[in-house]
Amino acid sequence: MAGVNKYIIRTSWTLEGLAYLAVVLVVLAGAWVRQINLLFMVAGLMAGPLLWSWLWGGRQLQGISLRRRLPRSVCAGDLLVVELEVENTRSRGASWALVIEEQIRHDTQSQIGTSAQLYLAYLPAGARQTASYRGRLPQRGRYLLGPIRLSSRFPFGLFRHTVEVGGAETLIVYPRIGRLSRRWAARHQQAFEGIQRREVRSGRAEADFYGVRPWQSGDSRRWIHWRATAHHQALVVRQFEQFRSRDLVIVLDLFQTDPSTADQQQLVECGVSFAATLLAQACRQGGNRLGLAIAGQEPVWLIGQASTGLLEEAMTQLALAYPAAEDRLLELLTPLAETLQPGAEVVLISLRASEQPDQAPVAELRSQLARRLPGCQIHCFGMHDPQLADYFLPE
Repeated sequence: MAGVNKYIIRTSWTLEGLAYLAVVLVVLAGAWVRQINLLFMVAGLMAGPLLWSWLWGGRQLQGISLRRRLPRSVCAGDLLVVELEVENTRSRGASWALVIEEQIRHDTQSQIGTSAQLYLAYLPAGARQTASYRGRLPQRGRYLLGPIRLSSRFPFGLFRHTVEVGGAETLIVYPRIGRLSRRWAARHQQAFEGIQRREVRSGRAEADFYGVRPWQSGDSRRWIHWRATAHHQALVVRQFEQFRSRDLVIVLDLFQTDPSTADQQQLVECGVSFAATLLAQACRQGGNRLGLAIAGQEPVWLIGQASTGLLEEAMTQLALAYPAAEDRLLELLTPLAETLQPGAEVVLISLRASEQPDQAPVAELRSQLARRLPGCQIHCFGMHDPQLADYFLPE
């Protein structure tokens, strides 16, 4: 929570205040030239609102505290809802006509940004109100919010009293999630044909029931199959089969020689969105280890059990990934070879204009993985390939 009392309240003239001051000065000048006491009195009466606005208006911002609530996650293009909790901590004296303004700007692309403005007509002493603003951020990445500007022109609008509350806060906007077509699901299913995806164990972790076995020390009573026990006249327990899903690793190759053009930037966003969509689907399915490798300005490699935590970390890395003029794809070969298990599936997403399986460095990556990980399958997708639309549909 940020309080106003720690910050300097700045006072400035409004356009209406300058016009009002000019009228007061004209009346005062006329009274001075003509020596008319009535005009002096009128000028004094007109100066009263100026003095009152200057003294009382600043008090509207004293003792006001703000708390910002950001969503846990948001994707590019999704609705962003930011809540602001405003509290008047003073024991006496209400605040009127409060205007709350906040700037939202992209960390690296200054031309991307927006602003929000909220208005509170009345905030009693000791009261607390919650206001919110909504918007959409079209680009992934790191955004800076704040500081919040709190202002008031109460009571007559002759002065504007302003204070900046708190510092900037960071919001990570994830890549946009697209849609995978039915053809992708069919192709993904065919990739598993001929591969043993599960093994039957008599372990102690519950999965799908497929048979019974004799009781062993340490077995849970919940596993006892009473009907089979009565038939065999001996304690038997259910036997379960445990599923083993092979590793899935998504490799995003962000090598670009000229990333400044609009078409190239669109390819980057499409590739990042494709990787994010695959990650989101894999985490929803669960049950296997999931990895992400990014060959960009900063090489990224992470792997773990498919979970919400892994998805958040992977989406954060994708949100902050940018293309590189240097080829960093083969740098990721060592952690891939040391971590992946045989039979892993590698999906390579590349931005190269002529991405073919028989061309380097994809051929080099394929051969290295084939030697170190027998049975590893590599699927290559070039963002320039028009057939990509048969598998992935960006939103």
